[in-house]
Amino acid sequence: MALLVNPASLNYPAFATRLQASAQQLGMRATAVEMKSAAELTRAFGEIESVGADCIYVAADGLLFNERKGIAQLALQRRLPTVSPTVEFAEAGSLMSYGVDRGEWMKRAAVYVDKIFKGARPGDLPIEETSQVELVINRSTAEAMQITVPKALLLQATRVIG
Repeated sequence: MALLVNPASLNYPAFATRLQASAQQLGMRATAVEMKSAAELTRAFGEIESVGADCIYVAADGLLFNERKGIAQLALQRRLPTVSPTVEFAEAGSLMSYGVDRGEWMKRAAVYVDKIFKGARPGDLPIEETSQVELVINRSTAEAMQITVPKALLLQATRVIG
């Protein structure tokens, strides 16, 4: 597995360490492939191929998010299933996304902003974690890559595209 990451991202070290450990527990090898700018997209995919990855996990990052269409196109051309934590990647053509329900996350953020505007001190507000996650599968991409997505997984999906 390749982990497509932006090394400038603040969460990169912890993310890569945890994902590599999880992959190892599953008997997989995860190799971080760094992409520092949009101009490095083609080079990053060359590196992904050179390490022999047969799938890609794209980290949550603004640069990678902005390049989601290019990432999806190159992954499809190379028949590399790609997963990301944000639904916009699946909408752009990646195989699937699995991550927090951003709509719910935004609603919770609005509640916090409202409390702060009404005088609450940010440091006094409790930290919340969302318990709602979305699994979005792009069936069109799966068909183009000739991947059979198990029916059980399709039934668990929050949404199936295509």
